[in-house]
Parts: sequence; C-alpha cells; structure tokens
Amino acid sequence: RDALLVLPGGGYQNICDNREGEPVALAFMQYGVNAFVLHYSVKEKARESKPIIEASLAIKHIKDNAEEYMINKDRVFVTGFSAGGHLCTSLGVLWHLPEIYEATGMEYGYNKPYGIIPVYPVVSSNKEFGHCSSLYNLLGNDRPEEEYEFYSLEKRVDERSVPAFIVHTADD
Repeated sequence: RDALLVLPGGGYQNICDNREGEPVALAFMQYGVNAFVLHYSVKEKARESKPIIEASLAIKHIKDNAEEYMINKDRVFVTGFSAGGHLCTSLGVLWHLPEIYEATGMEYGYNKPYGIIPVYPVVSSNKEFGHCSSLYNLLGNDRPEEEYEFYSLEKRVDERSVPAFIVHTADD
C-alpha cells in the first residue's frame, strides 16, 4: 500500500486534528492508503526548524516500519492543510536542508516524500496575500524579513522539489 502522512493545520498555533487530521486519515484509509497523522510542534516550540525535523522523522518512522505497516516505503506521500500545508510544502521543496540531517542523523534524501498534496497551504511571506501570522507563529515575530522570506515557499521550488497536487478553495 501507499502511505500518507497527514499534517493538520492550525496556523502553527494549534493542531486542528478534528477536521484536518484523523478524518482525513480515515478517508484515505477507505481507499487502501495507510495514513498517519502528525501533531507537530507549534508556537514557541516550533522554533529552529522543529516542525520540518519532526515531519522528516515521521517519514523515517514510516519507512523504517514499512514491512510492519505493509506499505511501499518508496511511495510515502504527505498532505497538509493551511499551516500544515506549509509544512507539507516545506517537505516537498526543502527536504534537503542540512539542518534536518544534522538534527536527525538520517541518510540524505530518506525524508523526501514521493509526492505532496498541500491543501489551501500557507506558502508566501508576502504581506499582501500571505498568511503571515502562521509564519510569525513558526519563527517568532521579531525576526529579520529575510528569515520569513526563506519560508516563502513559492520562491523555493527548484529541480529537487517533489511532484505536487495543490488544492485551494474559492476563498483562497
């Protein structure tokens, strides 16, 4: 089976599991996808790239236990909603950051998802149309502008980025 890591939203302030976590996982499981929900660090506990490190470790756990979970470790997807969509997209475009491997000791590329499904994701630090409060919760609100810009993911897509199916609503 394929595997799916689900990252609920919540603006990096809380985890909205009741709508964007367990119900999503159960919906995918009905179609034969083994799904896992991660409650990643938020607010002050999210500093120093902690959410992307935690999500990388979740992918590692899924792959390390592929036989037990009866999944194809080469087909681990990630989906996320709003701020969880930001984290999902971060994994898709920033999976190669050195600090992930320094913090985890995992083999380079082991955390790279097969594909991502960001749903109404936070992707931009642009104050005109980005959801900046999510990035303030992730990084703190006292950082230099270039640190927020680093997590403006629409500018980070390159040849290393994984395939993505992006979902938005009429309000986005």
